[in-house]
Amino acid sequence: MTKNALVPAGKSSALYAQMQTAIARCYSVDEYKEVAAHATAIAAYYKQIHDDESVRKFLQIKIRAWRRIGEILISAKIDKATCTTRRDTGRNLSGTFNMAEYIRKTKVFFKHDKSVEQLSDTAFRQAIAIAEVPEEFFTKNITKCTSIDHLLSEYALLQRREWEATPEGQAQKAAIESSVKEQRAADTRVEKQREKEKAEEQAELDLLRKAQAEAFNEVGITLERHDRKRMAQVVFLIKRELHDVLRQAAFDNHMTMQALLRSGLAMWLFAHGYKVSVEDMQPSKREKVPSNAKTKAQR
Repeated sequence: MTKNALVPAGKSSALYAQMQTAIARCYSVDEYKEVAAHATAIAAYYKQIHDDESVRKFLQIKIRAWRRIGEILISAKIDKATCTTRRDTGRNLSGTFNMAEYIRKTKVFFKHDKSVEQLSDTAFRQAIAIAEVPEEFFTKNITKCTSIDHLLSEYALLQRREWEATPEGQAQKAAIESSVKEQRAADTRVEKQREKEKAEEQAELDLLRKAQAEAFNEVGITLERHDRKRMAQVVFLIKRELHDVLRQAAFDNHMTMQALLRSGLAMWLFAHGYKVSVEDMQPSKREKVPSNAKTKAQR
């Protein structure tokens, strides 16, 4: 079907009136579905030619058609109280409305109508929902809503506002707001604690890096080894407190820290079964501190 054959240009008002009349003449779900489908197709055409007013009108036709479908389905007068899911709460049985069961019973009522049987559960739910919207609200909002979902969301918003205006709604709203506020405060406290811990970890890491740098720059000691082919030098990084102790010990024994550390290393190797010569246990002559060094330092 071509666009021109579907909707002759400039005839939107006439088509709208014809479809309004068609709705009034319809009696079956299948007829209303057909009107709704035609309204959608016509609206698509006018959307292409940028006639927004006509699009809005034909979408209203679609909404009205589906409302009538819902009214037909509701005419089966299936008692929703019989469509429940039973739950054992421990003390007694409680039931919640089961839409799937309601749809099943309604389709059984219209078992001779194939158009009802062919309705998807989604379409069925939508038709029932739009039919249950109060007439006053429907008439007032049909002109500004462009889809069934739009109309239903507006009605749900109205119901929410009306419920919040009741004492029960006010109390529950206040409780929810209080709970949200407490949760946000708790989240804020947790976030601050995480930031604090992160800052402390970073500060500790920075301090460690600084200490390592200072140890390497100020306390780094190179010990010579006899076997230069395998290792030219060994570097020890020690804490400042230990450095002060070693420095004092070397000063008291008129030795350099290099000689003191070499002797200590030799003793450790000897204690653990490694072969260490006696010469390694003694500082070399060039590592001896002159006898007057202590006197000069004390001055």
